[in-house]
Amino acid sequence: MNPISIETDHDQLALSAQVSSGKLAFFDHYRRAGDVVREDTAYGAFRRVRRDGDNLITARPPTSMSPPFDDRQVAPLDFTSEEIAPGRHEIDIVLGLEKPRGREPLQRDISPTQVDSSTINLDAGQTSSVTLSWTPAGSDIGDWLATVSSRDDSDEELVAVSDGPWTLAFPVATLGLTDRQIGQLEQSHVSAVPSVSIPLRLNAQQTNVLLAAGSRVEATRVRSVPDGGNVVVDTLPDEELTCVLDTPSPELEDGEYILAGWGVTRERTPPKPYDATIQLLRSD
Repeated sequence: MNPISIETDHDQLALSAQVSSGKLAFFDHYRRAGDVVREDTAYGAFRRVRRDGDNLITARPPTSMSPPFDDRQVAPLDFTSEEIAPGRHEIDIVLGLEKPRGREPLQRDISPTQVDSSTINLDAGQTSSVTLSWTPAGSDIGDWLATVSSRDDSDEELVAVSDGPWTLAFPVATLGLTDRQIGQLEQSHVSAVPSVSIPLRLNAQQTNVLLAAGSRVEATRVRSVPDGGNVVVDTLPDEELTCVLDTPSPELEDGEYILAGWGVTRERTPPKPYDATIQLLRSD
């Protein structure tokens, strides 16, 4: 089945397609949708279990749509069909993800390259800063790991290389976006916490980052503080829903935000076929 439209968020996947009437029988197992239990677990995770005795279904995307989509175990939640022409039906299927998607979209199968280095000697208790220079080529755009090593210790930090004036730097990866990929901002408040909704137009790799960064978005919590205002908290152990926003927009302050919600729709053709909307809550 080649869907004509796809919608997804951290929890569900909705597909629309047109099929011949003779193929409707293939979707009989979707017609029995709905007898499913969703069990919340720790850190924004969940698990779906079918209670109708049937197994979960594997949703396998066309090669042209992977990434951002991958094989996924799902449970059918809703199914409708409508005859749109003699012998032709349009079907709509809502599928619940068995569990959250993975959170590691950064895949670089290349050998590391040393572009600059500096050696320093420090006495106990001393600190120092070092500037390293690198002029990236166009093919170097993306996320890279910078490594700092000593004789008995080492550390790594994700460094984003972007050609866009907008950057949303999450711990797992960075979204670098141009002004043309940003829609009209909508600012409001959620439980007295400043909020901004940002429409985005993304390519497949950028959508892959969003699906991974926001896979456990339910871990975002707004908490009340005695004798103070409400605060937003990223309850994931490594604060994976927290991003540092850098923007040229005079409407929006740079700083630290927490991802509170998102959705993605595909109805267009490449190069940027995905429409997304993200909701960020101010955390600093």
